[in-house]
Amino acid sequence: MARVVAWFRNDLRVLDNPLVSYDEITRAEEYIAVYCLDPRHIETSKWGSHARVGAHRRRFILETLIDLDQHLRTLGSRLVVLEGRPEDLVPPLVGSGVLCFQQEDTCEETDVEAGVLAKLEGATVRTHHGLTLLHRDDLGWDPRKKLPLPFGRFFHDTAKLYLQCR
Repeated sequence: MARVVAWFRNDLRVLDNPLVSYDEITRAEEYIAVYCLDPRHIETSKWGSHARVGAHRRRFILETLIDLDQHLRTLGSRLVVLEGRPEDLVPPLVGSGVLCFQQEDTCEETDVEAGVLAKLEGATVRTHHGLTLLHRDDLGWDPRKKLPLPFGRFFHDTAKLYLQCR
C-alpha cells in the first residue's frame, strides 16, 4: 500500500480517535502522523486585537502534542510536528498516497481543508466528522448551509434530538 498520512488537527487523542483505526492506516507500509503548527493561529484575530490562540492555549496544545506522540510511539509510530500552513506542508507528504483526517465544520478550518485538497494530485482521501455532541447527519439540517436561529430554536431542536438518541 502507498504512503498513508494521518493529518491530526483538533482531535489530538489516540484512544477513541477513528483516525488511527482506518484500514488504510492499520495496513500501511509507510505511515506518517503529522500535525501542522499553523502560523495563522498566532496572528492577530480579525475579531479583536488579540492573538487567535493565546499563551495558555498554545501551551496546552504543545503539551497535548507531546502526549499524542507518546501514545503513537506505543503503537510503533511517532508524531511529526511541522511549522507552516497545512496547504503547503501536507500535500507533498501525501504525494499519490492516502490522506486521512477529521473534517471540521468552521469556516477557517474548511478553507484550510479545501486548500489542502486542491493541491493533492492522485491521492486518495479518507475523512470523518467528530467533536460534536450529535452527528451532523442526525440534525435534520446541514449546518454548512443554515443554522436554526434564534439560539432558543436551535437549542430546543437539538435537545429533542439528544433525548431521542438516549
